[in-house]
Amino acid sequence: MNLGVIQTLLKADQINPTNALSLKVGQIFQGKAVKLFREDVAKIQVGSTQFVAKLHAPLILHQNYWFQVQPSDEQTELKVFDNKTIGIIKDHTRSEHMGSQQLLNKLGIKATDASLQLIKYLHNENIPFTREQFQQATNQLLNQKEFTKGLSVVKYLLLNQLPITTKTFHSIIAIQDDRPMASYISKLLFELEKLQDKTPNTNRLIVMLQNLIAKDTNKVIESSVSKVGLSNDQTMQKLFKQMITSFGLQYENDLAGVMDRGNRQSVLIQHESLKPLLMTALIELNHLPGKETLEHLIHRITGQQLLSLGDSDYGHLIFQIPLQLGGKLSDLTIQYSGKKNKGKTIDPNYCQLFFQLELETLSETMIDVKIQNRILSVTIYNNHKLLEKLVQGMKYSLAEGLEKVGYKLSTIKVSQISEKLTGTEGISPTSIIMRKNDGFTGVDIKI
Repeated sequence: MNLGVIQTLLKADQINPTNALSLKVGQIFQGKAVKLFREDVAKIQVGSTQFVAKLHAPLILHQNYWFQVQPSDEQTELKVFDNKTIGIIKDHTRSEHMGSQQLLNKLGIKATDASLQLIKYLHNENIPFTREQFQQATNQLLNQKEFTKGLSVVKYLLLNQLPITTKTFHSIIAIQDDRPMASYISKLLFELEKLQDKTPNTNRLIVMLQNLIAKDTNKVIESSVSKVGLSNDQTMQKLFKQMITSFGLQYENDLAGVMDRGNRQSVLIQHESLKPLLMTALIELNHLPGKETLEHLIHRITGQQLLSLGDSDYGHLIFQIPLQLGGKLSDLTIQYSGKKNKGKTIDPNYCQLFFQLELETLSETMIDVKIQNRILSVTIYNNHKLLEKLVQGMKYSLAEGLEKVGYKLSTIKVSQISEKLTGTEGISPTSIIMRKNDGFTGVDIKI
């Protein structure tokens, strides 16, 4: 599976960490004073962002300093680390290295290759951090084989104000695995079926895994349309909602809500989804074959949850589900995000949807759907030579189907995947990733 979506998402600036309103007490960052109002008040610049702060020490204009946010009931207050102790960081590498090393000494953190690389990375990315976060991140990086990948994980966790723990770190690493999730589900099913002494929970998990990979999606849709009378559109929406629920992507939220009402046992019984079943099985099978696969699947689901972040005005979701299409088992990756309307739901009139799938005949296929004022522009990325002719032949029937549900088709085109990656069509992996500052106000999950 192509991981451009996930990897670009991890590199994207999901939050502007240098905004004065987002700075937290105890965070450390590097910046410079660009204007002095009086001895203890200055305009500070971090990256391209500027804000006014009260200082606990005098400083020199346009020279770089390490700052730490102090408790304050009014405007932002900053402690200035003494440059005589830690040195002013300049552009050349040696001074930067010395300044970083001295800052670590000031914080009581041992200067190692890992810690020096991390502080340089956080400085270059303009990411504020606390001493505790830095120590936690260093500990995780020491056990990481791919250091560069580990740095991007640290960045994502810091920018999204997530705890840096073994669980969160491994979950973001797991979501970047290029092997299909479906292959791990098949492997775990094989390992569990070989067990002689199965617990009731193990049997429930086996049934769940069988259901996840045994159903041919095309046959499910045809059956629902003929027997229940649902349209293809309705059936696909229902199918994907069931898949999301069955994976347990909302499990923690549901559990918290039920526990607030003092009924924890109820949710454990009723919420027969994959994640809680895997978690229970991991406890029961801790010393048996399958533990490693169990852990990976738990991390992978948790990784999807960590990537599916949103605040009161902005929502984001990315998830992978195994699908069997025409007898071929594959992963479908869906990603969408956008601002919420007054009703706190994603506005279907202004949306963007991106998904990717490995198909038996067409191979790797990615589709980018942009919706502006209920008008669709569709780009299909695929390297099959005959796809352009096939798509154009279906263009009018697609337009008619969209009009029936209140949408209009503006354009539909096919582009080579290589063109997408090189940006020759004006689209890059970064532009496909929906970010907070983009003009999207919603996303439609319909495919």
